[in-house]
Amino acid sequence: MDKDYKSTLSVGPWENDQHSKGKLNTVPLGARLLSYIGVFKLFPTKSYRLYILILTFICYASYHMSRKPFSVVSSVLAPGCKHHHSGGGGGENESDFEDFLFLSNNSNAGNESCEYIDGWPPFNGSYCKTVIGAVDYAWLFTYAIFMIASGFIADRVNLRYFLTAGMMGCGILVGLLGVSYFAGIHFLPFFIIVQVFVGMFESTGWPATVAVMGNWFGKKNRGLLMGIWNAHTSVGNILGTAVPSIWAKPCHEWGWSFLVPAFVMIFVGLLMFFFLVLDPKDVGLPPPEHHQDQAKKEPTIKPLNDPKTNEIKDESELSDEEHRPLLGSIQDVDKKPKAISLWRAALIPGVIEFALSLFFAKMVAYTFLFWLPYYVRYHTIGGRYVGDQKADLLATLYDVGGIVGGITTGALSDVINARAISCVIMMYLAVPTLFAYRFAGGISLGTSIALILFCGLFINGPYALITTAVSGDLGTHKSLKDNQKAKATVTAIIDGTGSLGAALGPLVTGFISDQFGWDSAFYVLMGSCFISSLMLTRLIISETKYFYLKLYSNSQKIRSFHASVRKVLGPVLPLFEMCCNQCC
Repeated sequence: MDKDYKSTLSVGPWENDQHSKGKLNTVPLGARLLSYIGVFKLFPTKSYRLYILILTFICYASYHMSRKPFSVVSSVLAPGCKHHHSGGGGGENESDFEDFLFLSNNSNAGNESCEYIDGWPPFNGSYCKTVIGAVDYAWLFTYAIFMIASGFIADRVNLRYFLTAGMMGCGILVGLLGVSYFAGIHFLPFFIIVQVFVGMFESTGWPATVAVMGNWFGKKNRGLLMGIWNAHTSVGNILGTAVPSIWAKPCHEWGWSFLVPAFVMIFVGLLMFFFLVLDPKDVGLPPPEHHQDQAKKEPTIKPLNDPKTNEIKDESELSDEEHRPLLGSIQDVDKKPKAISLWRAALIPGVIEFALSLFFAKMVAYTFLFWLPYYVRYHTIGGRYVGDQKADLLATLYDVGGIVGGITTGALSDVINARAISCVIMMYLAVPTLFAYRFAGGISLGTSIALILFCGLFINGPYALITTAVSGDLGTHKSLKDNQKAKATVTAIIDGTGSLGAALGPLVTGFISDQFGWDSAFYVLMGSCFISSLMLTRLIISETKYFYLKLYSNSQKIRSFHASVRKVLGPVLPLFEMCCNQCC
């Protein structure tokens, strides 16, 4: 049993009447029921942390799953349209493959019962790329803009209610896109307005989930842990492609491609409402240590049923007892931290640098995520076109590489204790990998698979580290003096800046590939990786100085140890040397 929790379990976590009353407003019903499971009593700290890890993983995977259906369904909405869901097209091999792609997407062209075999108005017109791009960017820019506002709000409200409202609203709005099929809606402003509100509600997910994780997990092994946790992004992308593709076919009811993810989103939103525990203190556990010296300063939690707590010396203490929290007394309870302003959060050392770095890193990551299926579809591999299904399958390997990259970069940053250097190493490795994929990715299928995996590893690694572990570090920075009301705001500033890059990246890539070709587009991506690294120059210098001072300190200790040995063994050393000379 965890030592830090023994004292709170003398009568069980929910069996004491006063204790139960104190929990009623902070711990949801589902979590109270789960507390009766034996493992939560025997190993409470580990059990609750694993429980929160899994619950928030499912939560954000659902967010990512709900944002993918439109890109999947766009091939049915406008079959034969030379577009990618991010905007304009471009590619030197498109014309050779266009007819084959159109016929393969419309294998039921002779089916008279299919009313919209030629697409769904208004997406299937001559300006299909512009129309689909407008709907996409309605979501992308709204998401980026509202990200900062969501983080600002999240630090000031109950995160469980905030997440529930965000997921329920997102589920309803995504469902409306599916309803448009069954209702026969062909009004373009309807799709744009719905996507705007979807982006607004989608922005609630990331700041809130990172803040909850920051409440439960300290800095120890944060890079590795958050790297594993961040796999929810890739898992959500894969599910968001695989599930909608079941119905995203000509003459199929593509409305279900939106409705099924919408139902999942609403269901997980209800899970958050009934099962999410926001803070360890709500269940009688101590908060995690975000700094090495925090254990000395951390307020201690004393359960009411502790005999020492119940000793009353005089009537003044008796009056204070009436105002004691039902769950337990916390030192300095009157000093409740207040949420910090956006300006104060931006001034935390490292926030601006990592935000700008993420702008370029996420621009590259999302450009690859959005354009890769299109790029693979219209370029030969081993002298052949792979077709739609194989192109989508190959594109998912980018997410698989991203999972490995997030874990690898996080583990590296924990080992060397340097977040910025870890990001720069991966970004520099991404540059030659992008070059190799552009000019050698079409040699064979095996080469293409390997390079796509490595692109995902080196591109998504820094992106995952900055949005998770780095945001957690800066949201609990020492300058905040243990104020826990900054995590969502800091996360929103960093990821909101990165999301602007994610919105601009695919647009810029579409324009450049159209005007100058794919070689130039890849050079821009390589340059963005390099600029992303340059944004961290000050932090790299700081971390390098830290390594130098640490190395110098260790060398001084070694010299001091040698001097001590010589001082102790001084009289003996001449005799030892004389014996050695005689033996030789």
